[in-house]
Amino acid sequence: MLAENINLILDTIKSRCQIYKLNRIKTNKVKEYLMGINIEESKAELYANLSDGIIGNALKMLDTRYQILRDETINVFSRMAQFNSLDFLKIEDFLQRIKQI
Repeated sequence: MLAENINLILDTIKSRCQIYKLNRIKTNKVKEYLMGINIEESKAELYANLSDGIIGNALKMLDTRYQILRDETINVFSRMAQFNSLDFLKIEDFLQRIKQI
């Protein structure tokens, strides 16, 4: 069983388990892994830095859907300073999509 937060696991379950804490992987090791699966060095470095030491996070960033959503999010937030109250209502669907991912 894996859990990101042990405090969310019931005590009755924890009492039957051995607990191993996994540490974050160093950024250079994440980068090496990504380059080992043929990710170009600049992207590997970027995603390793953003991964928080979790290879799974870096791999998610390689997903096309993630990249499209990231680009859309950057676009929306870069325009927010110019939004009026009606514009904020228009982006509700977009924000709901982010929540589902």
